[in-house]
Amino acid sequence: MEYSYDEDWTYTDEYYTSFDQYLRDKKQTDIDVRLVSDEEGKIFNSTTAWTLGAYYKKYESDLVRNNTYFTAPFLSNYSADSRAIYGQLDSALTPKLKLVTGLRLEQWEIDYQDSDDTLFNDTENLVGGKIGLEYQMNASQLYYVTLSRGYKPGGFNPVTDTSGLPKQYQTETLWNIDLGVNGTYLDGKLTNRVNLFYGKRKDQQVGTSYVTESYKYTDYITNAEKGTYYGLETELTYRPNDLISFDASLGLLKAKFDTFYNPVDDVSKDGRTPAQSPRYQYNIGLNYFIAENWKFPYQCRRKRKLLLL
Repeated sequence: MEYSYDEDWTYTDEYYTSFDQYLRDKKQTDIDVRLVSDEEGKIFNSTTAWTLGAYYKKYESDLVRNNTYFTAPFLSNYSADSRAIYGQLDSALTPKLKLVTGLRLEQWEIDYQDSDDTLFNDTENLVGGKIGLEYQMNASQLYYVTLSRGYKPGGFNPVTDTSGLPKQYQTETLWNIDLGVNGTYLDGKLTNRVNLFYGKRKDQQVGTSYVTESYKYTDYITNAEKGTYYGLETELTYRPNDLISFDASLGLLKAKFDTFYNPVDDVSKDGRTPAQSPRYQYNIGLNYFIAENWKFPYQCRRKRKLLLL
């Protein structure tokens, strides 16, 4: 797989010239096996449905990077083996109240080497999970609250030792809480979902770039120590008849870096908004069903983004 571009965006005789090329050979194997209970397989006096699974992933990537300013191609080999077990219990506490618990245990083993004689191997134990309550108020309304913990394993940047950029970035973890309601109204013609969320991120992975005085730049990933986000998501669908349906969605987001000092550019970015964090976005759509399996869609979308500078 090749990714390359003329990074100077100019004619050859204007300013500086530069070309960057990434040649990757990737291999990936995924195996996911799970057992899911049926009605007869429920446990604890038939009050609890369960899911139990095992996951394996093997990923390998060989990279050759050619750049105008490299004296020789940059070579790297990265491999990762992931082994995980996971499970979930859905326990009926009362006819209307359900307790949902889940846990995932993962071992992440990585090996890395490159043409700068960098050798790295490590094994990291990762933990994710959730606990929540679901309250079925009636046949039309479901309320829920969920506390969850997630993670994103770290990795390596395809940069040379002489670049002065971090070659490795760390695993990101987050805690998130969701509070919401799913509803169906008007004899099933109107459906609505509203979700409020709040989260804290640790070692947040941040994609950025470094530009030298001679206008050479390199993309890389680093870590922000702490981050916070919160917001609202809502979706609505209304289908008054078999010929037409309306749908709309709205997302509001407030995100910031609580603590982010990047030693590469010697700048503190505390309080700034991360990239790809639009303050709001919405979608309004109309579907007209001309015939069975045929429809005429129309949509209006808008979002406002605040980018990290």
